[in-house]
Amino acid sequence: TLAESRVQLHLRGDVLFVLGPDSQLELSAPGRGARERVLRLRLGFFRLLAPVPAGEARLLVMTSTAVTAVRGTEVLGEVDKENTSIAVVRGEAEVRGTANGGTVLLRAGQGTDVAAGQDPTEPVLWQKERLERLRAMTAVKLFW
Repeated sequence: TLAESRVQLHLRGDVLFVLGPDSQLELSAPGRGARERVLRLRLGFFRLLAPVPAGEARLLVMTSTAVTAVRGTEVLGEVDKENTSIAVVRGEAEVRGTANGGTVLLRAGQGTDVAAGQDPTEPVLWQKERLERLRAMTAVKLFW
């Protein structure tokens, strides 16, 4: 996306993925019978709403420093080359560091940061201002 743009993607299974400004996303077509669907975010901001039924494939958001597994949740994230920040608004998400494989489970209101070469930080309640900043970066305005 460009510096002032946002994109709202509707994916199969009622999954909504919003990209904020200056974001880079790689989408790959899932293989037949795939047990995982992968979204690769290289840079930027995102909001993911995933009301995935139990029988659906697992949904993963991959970055250079973390892998986030989501199901039936709303997740906010910010990604740069050295860090991934993930917060759960509703539901739960599992966040695993790509370097050492350490994993944390986030519940509503909690967030974690994953720096390059590190495991995720312990889940903490995020301050309202930090959540609101990510919400604002991924807000989509309809203009028609």
